[in-house]
Amino acid sequence: MSDETFDINSADGGGLRRELERVLADNKALRAKTEAFEAAKRTQDASEFLSARGLNPKLAKFVPAEAAGDPAAMDNWVKENAELFPTAPADQTGSQVQEPVQTEPIIEAGSRDGWSKIERVAANGSVEPVDIAALESQVAAAQNPAELMALLRQYSIS
Repeated sequence: MSDETFDINSADGGGLRRELERVLADNKALRAKTEAFEAAKRTQDASEFLSARGLNPKLAKFVPAEAAGDPAAMDNWVKENAELFPTAPADQTGSQVQEPVQTEPIIEAGSRDGWSKIERVAANGSVEPVDIAALESQVAAAQNPAELMALLRQYSIS
């Protein structure tokens, strides 16, 4: 309460009413803050639980509030909604292990060689040496435009 003094015998009680409304407003604001902190803590706990099980921690926003703080309830929630999560084999602790997803490469076969050269350069830190004299002789020996284009594609020259 504030340091104001109130006249309890006052006929209108206006000062007490104003003080009551201020205290109720403060109480409401504090409750809202407390609820926000509790919600953040529940989400953090659920996130950590899901991460420990090898699941995406972003799923925590879908966990019911009553299940977030209780590991047994979280286990039940994960089991009930297992068909919504990616399947992965379980390791020795019982949690799921995420395996890398094998997808079909998007890169065309012709470009794949160029990408592999780029990856080798990135890994080794150097470019594969090219014998310029041999390349010039191969270009000069090309009989027609198709042979020349095939040679240029071999060296990824466009």
